[in-house]
Amino acid sequence: MKDVKITLFLILICIGFYSTYGGILQFTGYYNGKNVFIENELNQKNNEYCITNVYVNSKHILNHPNSSITEVNLSSFKLGDTLVFRIYHKEGCIPKVVNKHDIEAKTNHFAFNDITINEQTIHWKTKGEELMGKFSLEQLINGQWKIIQTLKATGTKSINSYNVANHTLSGDNKYRIKYKASGGLLVTSNDFYYHSTKTPVVFYPKRVVDFITFESTNHREVDFAVLDETGNPLFEGKAMLVDCRHLPTNRFYIIRYENKEERFFKKVASEVESSPEKK
Repeated sequence: MKDVKITLFLILICIGFYSTYGGILQFTGYYNGKNVFIENELNQKNNEYCITNVYVNSKHILNHPNSSITEVNLSSFKLGDTLVFRIYHKEGCIPKVVNKHDIEAKTNHFAFNDITINEQTIHWKTKGEELMGKFSLEQLINGQWKIIQTLKATGTKSINSYNVANHTLSGDNKYRIKYKASGGLLVTSNDFYYHSTKTPVVFYPKRVVDFITFESTNHREVDFAVLDETGNPLFEGKAMLVDCRHLPTNRFYIIRYENKEERFFKKVASEVESSPEKK
């Protein structure tokens, strides 16, 4: 009798489970840098959508999505990862994968094969490119990633090689490369570094009335940012002279340049000569 009760209890659980989910759509794919889109039918009688839950590799991704086309975000996975989908749905409907081709096995995944850097150039190799792709070389300057150069990708699946000029700052430099394919795939390289021994850029005066001057060996413009004494950003730019005439006087400020951070003081005009001098 006890066994009969247990059996009936298990049957009730199964009936309840099936009435909630109806069925499970299962399939396997590979992460190629794109999300999956699934048709999610709306039942007009009870105003309920077909899909109840979505799992990928046992990770719960979605719970009762309420749109006719449901997007499954796969960005937490790595390129080439095997993906096992379990899509729980209600009885009387079957979800349909819209872009299953985007998770089919690819023989040539995009990858950065090699990145080398010296004072003059940055060199990298890739494989598995798509047509109409492009690269963006970025450098961390004053706490922000800035695009230094963009160039078109060769677009062949074989090994491709690239060289660009290296515009180093004095001291430590940090870079990364982004590859964006025409189909939306975006791959970012690991960060890479270079330490330059070139003469550092300096600025003067540190007690300023009108302009700050950047001094460098090649008399070039410098990326800078000016902040108030508490670190709130005021303005930024790229120049050899920084116009400080609009700043309130008798206050300290912070200037970031060449990945360095220093303070300066804004004086009133009567305290200095009209022409800037090194102080």
